[in-house]
Amino acid sequence: MITFQVKTESRNHLYKPSAAQVGAIRCGMQTYEMDVNSLKSAMQYGRTTQPAILSTQGFVSQQVFIVDVDNTDTLRTVKENKQISKKSGICPNIIVRTFSSTQENQKHHLVFVTDKPVRSLEKRNRLQKALTELFAGDVACNDVSRIFFGGNLIYFSQSAWYLIDADIKKLIGGDVA
Repeated sequence: MITFQVKTESRNHLYKPSAAQVGAIRCGMQTYEMDVNSLKSAMQYGRTTQPAILSTQGFVSQQVFIVDVDNTDTLRTVKENKQISKKSGICPNIIVRTFSSTQENQKHHLVFVTDKPVRSLEKRNRLQKALTELFAGDVACNDVSRIFFGGNLIYFSQSAWYLIDADIKKLIGGDVA
């Protein structure tokens, strides 16, 4: 089973945190060694996650990539994104419903895990952008320091498949060290 580092908080949330809570959440987040099942559990119980590992010098690595699907102009349903996944061969590890999701507007996060850490910021940025474009995600959420609030329901999860170098090359159109 693949494990990875990701920043998350230890507090569960039943509702989307308010803007006033974000600073305290950021300060309370710690880096944990997780697997897909432990990340799924954290997200399902509303824990905020920061996929990128950062230091005072900047980007260190990232193995978890999250696409935020909440733009009402291009909002795809979970079913539509699962069909895109099947067609493209790029399968998420987790699909989680966000707190602001409704039956009419199925806002969700698609969570992808790579088989090894991405250590190049350029490669990270290209992969995040490619996943966001493929699944019609919110481009405002591509920033390396972005945090993602958890949700309250897991639509889908699997821990048998990860993004490997061949998938990444296919997505970003070539190799980046």
